[in-house]
Amino acid sequence: MLVERLFSLTRDKLMKIPAFAWAYGKFREAKDWLEATEAWRTIRSLSKAARNYLTQMKIFRAVPFRQS
Repeated sequence: MLVERLFSLTRDKLMKIPAFAWAYGKFREAKDWLEATEAWRTIRSLSKAARNYLTQMKIFRAVPFRQS
């Protein structure tokens, strides 16, 4: 998170360095391609489902059982 924040603050100056701008452009192209693949979308979907399941389990465990 710290690196992301630092990058957002200095992005304009970094983009003035030709080698950095070129490398960042290639990185973005690769990332965009990867995120467009079916495998990426499937993994993201499974990840969200697992996160939702774990959240529900935490909520379920937080509610005490009633004994009759």
